[in-house]
Amino acid sequence: MDILFSMRSMQLFFVMLFLSGCTYFGSDQQVKTPPQPNPYAKSGVNALLAFGASMANMSEASRSELCKSLLDSQKTSTSSDVQLQLMVGRLLSDACGDIPKILEGIDAIKPRYIFDENLQRFITLHAQVLTHMQKQAIKLHNIEHDQQKVKSMLDVKGVKKKETRLLREKLEAIRSMEKQLDESSNNE
Repeated sequence: MDILFSMRSMQLFFVMLFLSGCTYFGSDQQVKTPPQPNPYAKSGVNALLAFGASMANMSEASRSELCKSLLDSQKTSTSSDVQLQLMVGRLLSDACGDIPKILEGIDAIKPRYIFDENLQRFITLHAQVLTHMQKQAIKLHNIEHDQQKVKSMLDVKGVKKKETRLLREKLEAIRSMEKQLDESSNNE
């Protein structure tokens, strides 16, 4: 009976082993569903936030150097990461390029990230901030231009006032000389 029990145990063991092997080989035939990505674990947004935070802790000179490096690498590489870093960097340094060019580059790469909602939101937010910065820069430029016009007009008026004052002084000097001549001719 012990032999019969141990033979049956061995048969059962081989059957289990066989079935587990079949299950393993059959598992490749099943359709695998892709894992659902965690919407908060988007490496693109996290990487850009980390880049922005590290750039914010830099000196202005270091930021400028980093921006120059990014602009140089943009010329040789078509990587969208560089364009996104320039977008973030432009918020912190004027050396990261012209806002219209950055926005144009962002519009060109934006469709690549259509399935990454967080990155789309990040890009939209930063694009709006850059657009606002550009509008403010244009307003400031116009105000400075208007101030220069007013200053030059005041300078012209100032020159005219100086000329008028000089003419008055000359006229008074001539009158004074005439008076002295009249007095001296009356005294003779």
